[in-house]
Amino acid sequence: MKSKKIVCGSVLAMLLAGCSGELSESEVKEASSDEAAVLESATEKMQFELDLNMEYLQMVLDNSPLLSEKNDEKLGTDLEGTQLEIEFNNFITLIESQNGSLYETEVEGTILSTDGNFDLNGNGEMYKVQLDDGSTIYEGSYKGDINTKAGEDTFNLTLRYNPDTEEIDIVITSGVIYETAILPFGTPFLLQPALDDLYKKKNKVHDVN
Repeated sequence: MKSKKIVCGSVLAMLLAGCSGELSESEVKEASSDEAAVLESATEKMQFELDLNMEYLQMVLDNSPLLSEKNDEKLGTDLEGTQLEIEFNNFITLIESQNGSLYETEVEGTILSTDGNFDLNGNGEMYKVQLDDGSTIYEGSYKGDINTKAGEDTFNLTLRYNPDTEEIDIVITSGVIYETAILPFGTPFLLQPALDDLYKKKNKVHDVN
């Protein structure tokens, strides 16, 4: 299955300084109805297959000539139809408390595009918390290595995922500042005040008393 596309990403805003946008609740609900996600075990493996959020990517590139140049250089000029196959695995519990959980995990995946397939692998941490509205949210941050058209590079990846609704928001950036390429996948789905609640719940995970 393929994910729908939307114009703005909340995770992308975390990674890309100077990019902003707002989503209405109706836009989020409409765009998040067809995400492709399979959760095999809460602490063993997560697998996703997602479409590139082309609409939002194009808006970002139109407003950032440097990003557009680096995307062309590293990922190719034709990204239409690009997909991400990705797996988060080898979960190790770092914190387990009444406020939530924190895991150390690994990530591996492939970006599939008409200009080539780009493999990535790395590691990071993932939180699991329950928001005040009862929804379970996973949020993770990862770093590692990725191969691109320009050669070997590093990447940063952020994830937000609701296993009950299968809504997911993944953003991958490669390279250091001024050398950055970026790809958003899936659909942003958390709005205020849910984001504030998420940050608060993540902080509470570390309070094990």
